[in-house]
Amino acid sequence: MARNCPVLASDIPVVREISGAGAWLLPLDDLETWAAALRAICGDLPLRQALTISGGETVRRYSWEKTARALCELFREVDLSREPKALQHGKSLADLGPGSDQAPTLHPLPK
Repeated sequence: MARNCPVLASDIPVVREISGAGAWLLPLDDLETWAAALRAICGDLPLRQALTISGGETVRRYSWEKTARALCELFREVDLSREPKALQHGKSLADLGPGSDQAPTLHPLPK
């Protein structure tokens, strides 16, 4: 979508939620439908244009900055006031391995 191309995608909940009308959603396991959709996109300029326009509208709803700000706001709502114990003992964030319950200290993005 971000490259101004029509998108065919699997009709599964997570894709449906993100893509909205910006993608042509197809049954996950129906190869014949996928093949027909590819042929249709290749041979139908108005269809390609419509999907490209819808995809562009979908892409504009998302940005890394907006996502980062939303996450920072969420983290502000969660009690992260304590510094991780590992950091208090001179360890780096890299010392906090996967599955650690020691959350790193997060700093808000500048406004």
